Amino acid sequence: MKGKILFLDQNNATNGLMAEAIFRHLFGTHWEVYSAGIISGGLHVLALNALAEREIEIKGLVSKALDELPRRGYDLLVTLSPELENTDLVKTKVWIHLPFEDPAKIGETHEQRADAFRRIRDQLFGRLNVLGYQSQPQTKTLDRAN
Repeated sequence: MKGKILFLDQNNATNGLMAEAIFRHLFGTHWEVYSAGIISGGLHVLALNALAEREIEIKGLVSKALDELPRRGYDLLVTLSPELENTDLVKTKVWIHLPFEDPAKIGETHEQRADAFRRIRDQLFGRLNVLGYQSQPQTKTLDRAN
């Protein structure tokens, strides 16, 4: 049985969507992966571009507001916005706060913003890779070496 994980941020246009896509890419065989924002902010094109550059599937990504999803039934809640450090909006077994800057608010030029999305994407990739491996069911292997 797959675990259920929800990534929650402010507007589900940047970090939440990238986290959903990255975690599904890495651990989708073991987890049902969802993301939502306090509000729905639409799909940010630079987030989609940053994911596509790493060949992470973007088909089917949809920005969602938290009100569009169940508020319980998740094995793991990961909040990504600094403002959500103390939230009780979702009932979950385990809650982890991993705050990231909003890359849409970084830089003044298009290229500076695109670089910020790449940087946050890579930070998410690294942190979520570790989180996913730490959260996987533990299995024992038999050493059959003679």
